[in-house]
Amino acid sequence: MKRIVLLMFLGILWFMPQNVRSEEIAPPDFLVRISLLSYDERDYTNKPKFNYPPGTPTDYYVKGEKYQTDLPVLIENGHTLLPLRLVGEACDAEVSWHNDQKQAAVQLGGQKAIVQLGSKNLLIDGKTLNMGAAPTVRGGVVYLPLRAIGEALGKEVFYCSRLHQAFIMVYDKEQASYESRQNFNQLMEQTYLDKYGDIWDIGSQTVVTVKDNDIYTDGAGLFEQAFVGDCWLACTAQLEEALGCRLLGLAMPQGAPHYIIACYYNAEALQDVRILWDGLPYYEVSDDGFVYENYWYATESWTERRIGSTPEYIDHCRFFRIDLNTPPDKYFIPEYLGVTNYHYGFADYTYENTDGMPRYIVTEDAVYAHGYRDAVTKRDYPECWCKIFLDGSGHEEMIEPPPADEWLYQVF
Repeated sequence: MKRIVLLMFLGILWFMPQNVRSEEIAPPDFLVRISLLSYDERDYTNKPKFNYPPGTPTDYYVKGEKYQTDLPVLIENGHTLLPLRLVGEACDAEVSWHNDQKQAAVQLGGQKAIVQLGSKNLLIDGKTLNMGAAPTVRGGVVYLPLRAIGEALGKEVFYCSRLHQAFIMVYDKEQASYESRQNFNQLMEQTYLDKYGDIWDIGSQTVVTVKDNDIYTDGAGLFEQAFVGDCWLACTAQLEEALGCRLLGLAMPQGAPHYIIACYYNAEALQDVRILWDGLPYYEVSDDGFVYENYWYATESWTERRIGSTPEYIDHCRFFRIDLNTPPDKYFIPEYLGVTNYHYGFADYTYENTDGMPRYIVTEDAVYAHGYRDAVTKRDYPECWCKIFLDGSGHEEMIEPPPADEWLYQVF
């Protein structure tokens, strides 16, 4: 049955009209990616695509051509910094260093920028601009923050976080923006993900692609092993109505990636696929979430599996919501609420709500959740109410739920 469902789905994908696929997009002057996760050889869940050991050369693209460098991308005090000469020359700028003045000069077209070491100010055609962070020198190489790179070159700089990676693009202001989901997907299909076929969507942790009549996620073929079928969530009907689509759930055995995709059809064929939620190996999303005012609320949980002489398994969970009104050209992004590892709403099959009270109550500024305090040691704690603030500021433990006249919505 699983194979039949998958073959039907693949048939729709394979025979869709060709004009649905994006046209090839012009590449940016400069494109580089960096991992947002520290590399840990013991951690099975910490090995998404591109997460290589320290010292591995960095792949980058200049106008679509692939190169490698040993120069790292720096992240310091919350700022991402790129090597000035490497990026400048990729954009056809003249970059010169004046050691006596500790200055770098960048000339591109009719614009000239002066970078002064130790100063947060950037001088562009005689006008001063505060960059927010000073240049840094590492191994004799001058690094600039992203904003300063763009201003110095007169270019747009776009930063996109997908696949636990940061993708950084530098390109002409007149060029098509890569902020569009479709354009960014197409760019990845032409560069870092070029060998995985037609990319339908890129999630925070997985990729949905089609190649040789096979569906892939993170480069792992799912054709023979994956379960592909109707979405397993209790609120599937609500989600499909809000999104105007068909939801499918995809999963692999033995704890491998799970994800939920939104499929959009017209009368003839599949028109678009969007990843609504996705997870690394040993990630799951609870089926007891709910939809309220075009937001989907749910709990995701995962097991941190550390491989070693004595394997470790550490359970985690966190509560989130996703805006179902996210425009088609943007990615669905979870907004995490409350506190990690608080077990909101009895989101665990081993616990049952026996007192007749709702699991969730929605008020004007919060979601009240009835559940257990900690995902790992919940058996050591009594039941409690948590007021989860919708502004993302955390939660407050409560003895009692809010007065009934404040309830806007409840889930039993």
